[in-house]
Amino acid sequence: MSRDKIVLLLWLNFFGISFGRTDEIFLRHSTTRYDLIEVSMAIWSGFLPRLMECSSKCSQEPNCLSLVYDKFYASCHLFNVIYESDDNGDINYWVLETRSTRWGPKSCADINKCSGITRDGEFWIYPPAANGKRTKIYCHNMSTEPSHFVTLKNNNSFIIHDETNFLFAYVLDNKCKSSFNPPLKMVEFSKVKVQIEDMLINRTDLTFTTTTGSYKFAYGGTADCNGEDIINTCHHFGKAIINTRGTGLIVDPTLAFGATGFRAKTYGLLRSVDGAEISYGCAGFCGYCGPSRSVRLEHTREFISVAEAKAIVCQH
Repeated sequence: MSRDKIVLLLWLNFFGISFGRTDEIFLRHSTTRYDLIEVSMAIWSGFLPRLMECSSKCSQEPNCLSLVYDKFYASCHLFNVIYESDDNGDINYWVLETRSTRWGPKSCADINKCSGITRDGEFWIYPPAANGKRTKIYCHNMSTEPSHFVTLKNNNSFIIHDETNFLFAYVLDNKCKSSFNPPLKMVEFSKVKVQIEDMLINRTDLTFTTTTGSYKFAYGGTADCNGEDIINTCHHFGKAIINTRGTGLIVDPTLAFGATGFRAKTYGLLRSVDGAEISYGCAGFCGYCGPSRSVRLEHTREFISVAEAKAIVCQH
């Protein structure tokens, strides 16, 4: 039997000894690193003399999706999630292929169908649009029509200074609307809705937001009406802060931010090295600023513990 693929059939017995229930599973060999897995989160760990026995143990365990086998120490660790692989890693790692009789759910609807869970919460899924990578998703409306949200751990706020806010105190020498009627409109997102088919953010969904004033702007957008552009000495109030750190996801790093309106401009754009934090200001008279196209999320190598969400295994 090849090292790359280990086929365990339903009728498999090892040395003529029945191990109880087994599923038909197909394991694909890869490698990983110790810092990319959590041995402490294994659903079973023990010492077994051969890889075949570790694989047999996985076939008996209905929640096993991957395993690590250390031949030198004869140690076997089974997991109910699929961790990140690394071709340059030095740890042998086996992951169930999709043709097995069990698999990781691809959506919240899968979780609902596989487990019958109707309570909303954080779950691990493996969306095809994310190349099947483990993704922490908040499943919403599980009892009716499941939808997908990403829980934001940090500040994601957007301040709007529009024509309803300023006082008409036009300053001729620098063309500023030098004051405003507080409070400024603002929205804070604690979760963003994601189209799981393409990992695009539904920017207009305000289900998990806190708003000040009648806020009509989309996630990532802002506006300012206090001055023609940043060439003048006007104080500008429009501000956008995007922060996905702690989610394992970032906004597409190629995404640009632009402005429309009279003498409108984005300014002070900052993007962290890891791409998780983006901030910028908006100027104009009035200026409307935001992403230049749809906002897509993609994975980073940020490690998110399995303990942060519930793992569900689907089976035929």
